[in-house]
Amino acid sequence: MSFRRESQGSPPQSRPSAGSPPQSRQNSRQNAAEEAALDRHAALSPDHPPPSPHRFDAPTKQLSGLDAKAAAGLAPNEERNSKFRSAVKGIIRARRRRRGKKVQVGYKINGIRNVHSIDCMFTVDFKVFYYWTDDKCKGRKGRLELNEPGLFNPELVIDNDAGLQLTHWEFQVKDSKTGLVKLSEYYRGKLMIPNMSLDMFPFDFQNLRICIKPHKKTIDEVELHPLPDECAIEHHARHEWNVIGSRTAMYATNPEHSTTAKVYSALHVIVLVERESDWHVRMIMCDLGVLRCCGAFTLLM
Repeated sequence: MSFRRESQGSPPQSRPSAGSPPQSRQNSRQNAAEEAALDRHAALSPDHPPPSPHRFDAPTKQLSGLDAKAAAGLAPNEERNSKFRSAVKGIIRARRRRRGKKVQVGYKINGIRNVHSIDCMFTVDFKVFYYWTDDKCKGRKGRLELNEPGLFNPELVIDNDAGLQLTHWEFQVKDSKTGLVKLSEYYRGKLMIPNMSLDMFPFDFQNLRICIKPHKKTIDEVELHPLPDECAIEHHARHEWNVIGSRTAMYATNPEHSTTAKVYSALHVIVLVERESDWHVRMIMCDLGVLRCCGAFTLLM
């Protein structure tokens, strides 16, 4: 036995009982066969989803006037959402097509000293290595001039410079088949610490950064990436600061901070250092504790 779906304005169909006349039973069987044929047609048609097995378990809910208007307004909203998603995907595809030249950055830190908590500066001796490909360098060997006309120059600078000196640089072809070039720069001097917190002094940790970014080229022209194979830090002699390790981080500048709303790629070499707190504990904190105890004992006497 089956039940027919009720529609608005049609009288409800009664369930055939055991005592119904044969004509009613025959009509019920015919209606059930018609429903089964419609269900099979809907299941085989590509424009209709397969029928639910529980489609007649509950009476059909009739839409009110407001519900009907809301349902009618779904189609334009879905169309607008579809257009919006298509536009976003187009922007992403266009952004990927016009990505800037990939420049890989490696480094070697030879020494860190004189971490100044008041001036927020530190002295560092390091090397940076830049790799990129240039089609005009294919087939060439040996050293090149960085400012040679026609060659690509990313124009990279150290953004937190506070007195650096470029002691030596070298620009050469590493692979003549692919046009891979390498620019090596050797620096020595002072850098600023962008963010230094002394809340946990003298048990504090600090991030000492080497901030690298293009001078004028936007992220659509130059995109910086770390080179894991050339990231090294030399052993440091023990002093006020204990060097724990280093890592790299990629950033993109905020367009609101640019007068022309441009975005620049940036790469930070971050060195984590820990302050040696033994001297502060023995020479300052212990002495202050003894003085406080003496003062408390004097008051009690």
